[in-house]
Amino acid sequence: IHEWIWGPGMLALFLAAGVLYSVRLKGYAILGFSKWWRATVGSLWKGKEQKSGEGISQFQSACTALAATIGTGNIAGVATALLAGGPGAVFWMWVSAFLGMATAYGETELGIRYRRKDREGNWLSGPMIYLERGLSCRWAGILYAGFCVIASFGMGSMVQANAISETFEFAFSLPPFLIGIGLTVLAGRIIAGGVRTIARTAEKMVPLSAGIYMAASLAVMVVFRKHVLAAFAMIFKDAFSFSSVSGGIAGFGVSKCVRFGIARGVFSNEAGLGSSVMVHSNSNVKEPVRQGMWGIFEVFADTMVVC
Repeated sequence: IHEWIWGPGMLALFLAAGVLYSVRLKGYAILGFSKWWRATVGSLWKGKEQKSGEGISQFQSACTALAATIGTGNIAGVATALLAGGPGAVFWMWVSAFLGMATAYGETELGIRYRRKDREGNWLSGPMIYLERGLSCRWAGILYAGFCVIASFGMGSMVQANAISETFEFAFSLPPFLIGIGLTVLAGRIIAGGVRTIARTAEKMVPLSAGIYMAASLAVMVVFRKHVLAAFAMIFKDAFSFSSVSGGIAGFGVSKCVRFGIARGVFSNEAGLGSSVMVHSNSNVKEPVRQGMWGIFEVFADTMVVC
């Protein structure tokens, strides 16, 4: 089932959607870099982020979405792509991420445009909502929601919990069972506080974890600084071999999907999967376009920079 779902057909659909959005947006993800950068991270530095009493801030929504991608996916995803396609796979991950930036913009904008509130005043959004309200395709929305429930147990938590427990067992000889209990208690306490508690936690943890990760990566690059230029040369030299193309597309296209036989085969970002839309749609921003820019930034930060 896994190989059928994530075969060439699905990868072609992912990339075709990215091409369509990129063309319709006239290459905005790249050509409009300065504009969406100023509207996202740039607004934080200048204190111009939009604030409202409803929902969570734009920065919190971006951090919560990044929390699901920066980490296991950046390590296992890139490593798997390299093993599958050689050094050139990195180049094709960049190309795929460029298309994914446009896709993330589109799905985030749709999430804001078609979101609605429940009886308690909480935002309801995601692909299941805009499939129903935008395309009048209720059955597709129900099907998507059902698959989300199933996926949340597997690639949504098991891979991460497995990576954490294995690391602690290897480093400190702690039983995985105890680590599992600890993770459950910590995650449960955060989740019990609702979306705002989750967002506040992500706002503090994601910059810290990403900072540590980037610092460690830079340390490796400093130690092996004599080989950095040669590594880049290998990437571009090998980029146009058939194996590299297939490996790079695999590294992006099957993002966050567990591959049988590879316990932590989680790939880079969620562009096209729609799961991050549910987080972005809780933002207090009122303009769909503005939050769509945060979707672009999320993919850029996760794949273009961190990976």
